[in-house]
Amino acid sequence: MIIDTHYHMIPQVGTKASRFMARWPFQHAEKLGIPVDFDTLASEIKDIAADPAGEKLLARMDETGIDITMFCAVDDCSIRGNTYDIVKDLNEKTASIAGRSPSRLVALAGIDPRRPEAPALLTHCMD
Repeated sequence: MIIDTHYHMIPQVGTKASRFMARWPFQHAEKLGIPVDFDTLASEIKDIAADPAGEKLLARMDETGIDITMFCAVDDCSIRGNTYDIVKDLNEKTASIAGRSPSRLVALAGIDPRRPEAPALLTHCMD
């Protein structure tokens, strides 16, 4: 049995988020001398990463022989606009995705411990 214990679930990706996510691979591509168009990369990330029902994840698991994936939403309280309500919603969506395939998907609470509301979010996720 193969269990992937580290996956970040991203149910939805807007244009601003995809551009933010594209910065890191774009910078590394530049350092390695690999020509990459930033706008194309951001667009591809938006298409690849967004997985509102977990269908892309399950398909990749089938393709690669992964039996179970443990995953969480991503919370970084240093990102402006990443509010309590947004993180609460992301964690609820993550739990819902796992609930569609409970024998293969295990949702973990994704909560930044630096967040002042972290204990309240954790309590909400556990309920």
